[in-house]
Amino acid sequence: MTYIVENINIYIVPYIIKFMIKNTTSINKEAIIKVLEHVKLKTPKFDIMIKNGKNLAGRAYCKGSGYHSTARPFIVCRIPDNFPRFFKTYQIGQFKNKTYYFLDRIEALVYIMAHEIRHIWQSRHKNKRGYVYGSKGKFSEIDTEAYAINRLRQWRKLEDKYA
Repeated sequence: MTYIVENINIYIVPYIIKFMIKNTTSINKEAIIKVLEHVKLKTPKFDIMIKNGKNLAGRAYCKGSGYHSTARPFIVCRIPDNFPRFFKTYQIGQFKNKTYYFLDRIEALVYIMAHEIRHIWQSRHKNKRGYVYGSKGKFSEIDTEAYAINRLRQWRKLEDKYA
């Protein structure tokens, strides 16, 4: 089910209740929906902006943003054009000296979207149940990195790129 409102698409996806996507990249909307269904968590309504960038980056606004028209959580994903490429994760905990390889923009989107959605999930969970072992603090980068890498590995198995 799709509604068009001022070039912003509103989709309804199972387990994710009504959200808006603003996409300024060359990634098609079907691929974005497929990625969202893959990295889903039981999170509240949130909106997503996917745009081009020089580097792979993301930001989760857990209480909304001044750049956005609503107070819903808001995710911004910046995806570069130059792939395949290497990417260094946060250099903390078990991720020190780890480098990952992305084949294309979709893999990078899976990784960064899973990471940022996990931050929104963390903002809604008061206790530590469900966090990965060794994570500290409410907004744990160790937890988000572990979740993002897990989702990326599952994506690669589903897409059968390395078989």
